[in-house]
Amino acid sequence: GRREEAALAAAAASGLVCRTDDGETAVDLAVEAMLLLENSEGSPHATRALNNIALLFWQISAFEYSREFSLRALSALEHAPHLVGDVVHYTHSVIHVEAWHAGQPLPFDTARRSAAAMCASENELTRRLLGAGVSAELAMIEAPAEIASLHLDETVLETASPRIGSWFRLVAARIHHERGDHERAASLLDIAIPVLARVRDDHRLVRSYELRSRVRSRLGDHAGALADSNARGDTIRTWHTNQVGRRAAQIAQRAELERTRARLEREASQLTAEMHVDTLTRVGSRRRLNTALDELAAGLPTAVSVALIDLDDFKDVNDTWGHSAGDAVLQRGGEVLRRAARVDDVIAR
Repeated sequence: GRREEAALAAAAASGLVCRTDDGETAVDLAVEAMLLLENSEGSPHATRALNNIALLFWQISAFEYSREFSLRALSALEHAPHLVGDVVHYTHSVIHVEAWHAGQPLPFDTARRSAAAMCASENELTRRLLGAGVSAELAMIEAPAEIASLHLDETVLETASPRIGSWFRLVAARIHHERGDHERAASLLDIAIPVLARVRDDHRLVRSYELRSRVRSRLGDHAGALADSNARGDTIRTWHTNQVGRRAAQIAQRAELERTRARLEREASQLTAEMHVDTLTRVGSRRRLNTALDELAAGLPTAVSVALIDLDDFKDVNDTWGHSAGDAVLQRGGEVLRRAARVDDVIAR
């Protein structure tokens, strides 16, 4: 009979079960939490439940839905104590960071406000760890040329949980790498990567492999750099083919059994379609490419041609004119390729 507490239990369990690859149970629990929160008048339990649903959608790369539930959690903060607010602000800001790194950028205005709220928190750990780390993440995205000037107090790692500490080490490693201290960057990533793999934080694990590959390359460890590059690719492929697509189908199947069937079925359909299209360029996504390659392998075609296309000096565009200009270049490139494509061509970013 305590619906909001039950919703919190179901939402928290959903995120934990998702990391065991039991997607069907995870979705069942998430839907149960959503139903229990209908007509909620607000409480700390409801706020935390909404935050956990946002975390689940973040895990499966459904960033728009993740942001929706995170915004609902933010709007319910008046019913929650300060420490719950710190957690909700952290979730909200990192959703935007990871969405950007995944090529699905979201408006940053609310993320900036959440970062500022953490930096002004009464809790010292929130200020020094969460607020500082998220602020650095946002600064790296919006002003990449100034990354080397950022500073993080790494002594705070002594009191961080393994998962949060690994994320903080990733952020700090990027700063050390930009400063040219590649040895320190490598040592931080060597600690972070096994933890991120163990807790199934795939978004940050992919980013860590990518960064360590660059770091090892600068250190002359080309074999290690190649190994990290391959590990990154394997993680992305497994992640998309075995997890993300399956989650969308499970949402649709579960929706048919609930009184919210129609709404959730539309969401599942939209999620499936979005996974095949790169949000920025509107060409195919990495998942679309993997699907096409699997279809080609199964069909044993007589001839296949592959073209790899790179935009020359693209980094200079970002560094000189900013990421908005870079996004415009990518959008234009996608438009040109879409117009040039034949019916059977597959274009993917």
